Amino acid sequence: MGTIILFKEKKMNETETTLKLISGILLRSFIVAVVLLILWLVICLALGDFWYPIHSQLLDLTVPEVKLLHYNGIMFLRTLTICFLFCPFVAIEMVVRFKKKQ
Repeated sequence: MGTIILFKEKKMNETETTLKLISGILLRSFIVAVVLLILWLVICLALGDFWYPIHSQLLDLTVPEVKLLHYNGIMFLRTLTICFLFCPFVAIEMVVRFKKKQ
């Protein structure tokens, strides 16, 4: 019986280690995504209509449409970042802390 309990404890430690590893990866990915979002926003604000000639050659877009395209891209990336990186990070951290209290 003693070996079974030790095996369960070892298995739990491996699970906890794996969850911490995944949590760290999610946190670093979230930070990179936020930095990219901020960079994209700063570039769009600083360069203004710089993007317009590039996009107008590829597609027949007006200046407001190009701005709307970038705004929608930023919002889409932000939503994906929160849903797929931040929320799982918080959930895993809650599980790890709950298991530590037990």
